[in-house]
Amino acid sequence: MARPREASKGALILTNSSSHSSTSAINIDNCFNTNYNNYKISFNIVPGTSDALIYVRLRTGGTTNTSSNYNQYRVNYSGSVTVSRGQTTFWNLYDTRGVDNFSPLTIELQNPFNTLYTSGYYENVYAPEVSTLSGNHAILGTSVTTSYDGISLYASTGNISGTVQVYGYRK
Repeated sequence: MARPREASKGALILTNSSSHSSTSAINIDNCFNTNYNNYKISFNIVPGTSDALIYVRLRTGGTTNTSSNYNQYRVNYSGSVTVSRGQTTFWNLYDTRGVDNFSPLTIELQNPFNTLYTSGYYENVYAPEVSTLSGNHAILGTSVTTSYDGISLYASTGNISGTVQVYGYRK
C-alpha cells in the first residue's frame, strides 16, 4: 500500500471550517497554533442589515481582545480613492453595501500565535451597482506582541451569517 505524500512547504492546511447563521459574532477559537506561522483566512459573510461594516478582532483563550491595539492602513476604491489609517479596537474589513452585494474576502496573517507583532493584509472587490466596481486593500497590524489563538468577526449593526475557513501555511 502506498504511503500518502506529505504536503510540501508552503502548502495550505485547513485548521478550521465553519458555517454560521444569523449571529451577532462569529468566534473561532484554537485556529492558530504552533504548527504554522502564517495563515490564510477566507470569509464569505452576509450581513443581516444593509450597509453593515464587517469588523475583525483577535482572540486569546476564548476572550476577544477589545483593546486599542489594532493598526490599519486602508485604501478604498469606489469612484474615488479614500485612504484611512489609525489605531482602533478592531480591523474594519469592508462595507458590505447591502445584503445583496457582499463579496468573499481573504486575509493573510503572519505570526498571530507567536509572541510577536501580528501583521497581515487583505484585498476585496465588490460591485455595489451594475456600473460600479469598488474594492478595498489594507495592511493590518497589532501594537502588542500577544499570542492569539482565535479570531472574531462581527457587523457594525445587526447579525451576520456565512462561512469561514482558516488555513495554515506549512512551514
